[in-house]
Amino acid sequence: MDYAELCLVDFGFCIQMPTAISAVPTLDGFVIGSDGRSCGLEGEIKSDEVRKIFSISHKEAQLAYALMGEVSFGHSGVAALFDFGVEVPSSVRYLGAPSTPWEYLGRLAVELRTKFNLARGALRIEPTEGSETTIVVGGFYGKMQGLGYVTLKHNRNSTEESVLNFPPGASFPFGSVPVVELMHAGDPRFAQYARPSRIGLKSLRDGIERVRKDILIHYDPEARRIDEKACSHIGGRIQIATVTLADGFRWVPGFEAASTITP
Repeated sequence: MDYAELCLVDFGFCIQMPTAISAVPTLDGFVIGSDGRSCGLEGEIKSDEVRKIFSISHKEAQLAYALMGEVSFGHSGVAALFDFGVEVPSSVRYLGAPSTPWEYLGRLAVELRTKFNLARGALRIEPTEGSETTIVVGGFYGKMQGLGYVTLKHNRNSTEESVLNFPPGASFPFGSVPVVELMHAGDPRFAQYARPSRIGLKSLRDGIERVRKDILIHYDPEARRIDEKACSHIGGRIQIATVTLADGFRWVPGFEAASTITP
């Protein structure tokens, strides 16, 4: 199925996360973005320039992914015993060329779940019960555009995977549910963040603006008053990238990850 038409249904949802991630398909290509903040266990800000957006490049596919939630486990004082920031690209290389979004995300989910459960046993890693790791993946599988995400939920004795593939043209952000719901409901406090609509995005420019506003709304002082728990963990450098058939993965000028900027 080519991405010739965009979904006209309003997926006015949001997944509650103490980070802001937005990814949208457009007729011109795919756009993905995030905030740059990382916080410690007590909510203290560790960095405002953490890179959360990465690329996946194969001859048959051009993709981008965002990594969020609990990412590293079992710190030894030198390095983490298990780090999804290392294991996701390792699994991507092992899986090889993607075919379809649903097949690829399913394989990636099983691979990461298997790896982490083995590490839990061998290295005696004990993640916080109920914590999650989420990987959002989107872009082009051949000429087919796709978007979905993998969630790894860390239960008491094992980690289980789940996968969601969005219908063509559909998307919703990760961040503060009450704040995004108020924006969709037409609350005047958030009117400046409501356009362009995420329904039927055509140009990369509109996609970039939608992603930028999905992230920036969480920086608003009013948003922080409404959902202080989530929004206090969101901030720092906004990172936005695009994926197109012609150019592959590209950072949007002015919104590059800090780690990619040459002094």
